Amino acid sequence: MVFSLFFILLRLFKLQGTSPRIDEKETIESVKCGLKWFNTSKGFGFVVSNTIDSDIFIHASTLQRNNHPLVGNGAELTCDIERSQNGYFVKNVRHVHDCGDTPFIQKEEKDSSEGLTLTTTGVVKRYMAEKEYGFIVPEDGVKDIFVHRSCLEESGVEELLTGQRVKVFYKTVAKGREATKISIISNP
Repeated sequence: MVFSLFFILLRLFKLQGTSPRIDEKETIESVKCGLKWFNTSKGFGFVVSNTIDSDIFIHASTLQRNNHPLVGNGAELTCDIERSQNGYFVKNVRHVHDCGDTPFIQKEEKDSSEGLTLTTTGVVKRYMAEKEYGFIVPEDGVKDIFVHRSCLEESGVEELLTGQRVKVFYKTVAKGREATKISIISNP
């Protein structure tokens, strides 16, 4: 009987709108965070902070939007956090203090024309000569790398064929990653 009364009262409170809801978004600026985990192939993960008692969602696009590198185990960041009905999420990454263990980024190299860029190897997914662009599937398992005809010309590469294995210098741009220099390792 007491249990039934408890559930009836609980239901009444919810119907009257007395249950706690977060209707307005709240932003917390400059929060120091540590990476809990990040799935590079899916492009998201979670960070934690001493000042917020919940996991905080982070998406790869948030990192890429401000030209920050992707992160791995042990990464340390300063972020602007937003709270909504769905929980906490990283709205903006102000600074990546330490990228952590990022085996998917093979190395950084100095490319005289572009400055410091990232490099990886991958396979040509497709290249449409008539449209003058294509995509490379990188071995790091992260988002495809866009390649434009101007990059091929700059690199002295005449054509790209589906299945070719390539080495790619790339930079992060608003929509992801873009090849700045390319060389062919092997043909299909």
